Amino acid sequence: MRIQREHALQRQILRFVGEAVRVPHMFACHDRGRARSEYEHIHEAERGIRAGWPDTELCLNDGITFRCELKDVGKHVVAGSAQDYVLGKLNMLGHRSTVADSVKAYGEACERFGVPLRGNWRTLAQLADERVAADIREQEVKEAAKQAAEPPPAEVVVLRPKPRRRPSPAQIKRVFGAMKPL
Repeated sequence: MRIQREHALQRQILRFVGEAVRVPHMFACHDRGRARSEYEHIHEAERGIRAGWPDTELCLNDGITFRCELKDVGKHVVAGSAQDYVLGKLNMLGHRSTVADSVKAYGEACERFGVPLRGNWRTLAQLADERVAADIREQEVKEAAKQAAEPPPAEVVVLRPKPRRRPSPAQIKRVFGAMKPL
């Protein structure tokens, strides 16, 4: 099993938006994830599911939307990728779109793009980032326990070396003489 860092972040952003956005809104997540078969993405494309579409979408009053691509801490959208193209195209069409690698970065982007947030949004974001880190640590512990529970590879049996000579009568007497009858 792979550790789902981005999904942990996505769950906390869902919670953050519910607590921090101070106006009526709708929020959705669109994460394709990895293909479970070699043809899955082909079938998704036939249904209109786009590669590179941002992971989250926040819809506000007056047709205002804010979309965000979520990344693991320290990772960025690769220049020239489908995500880079879609984010650029959305921004060009006037739809606010960006990338975030933490709940705090998401909140800062919301603030930068004019999404009305509650006054305590920074505290809420900090707590959410702590929950993301705790969720990831929990996944890592489970993964380590799972790997430790797997049986070790078959071990080679090492035979004891054959004795070079037979024990002498004195050695036998010493060993068995130390044993006292009951």
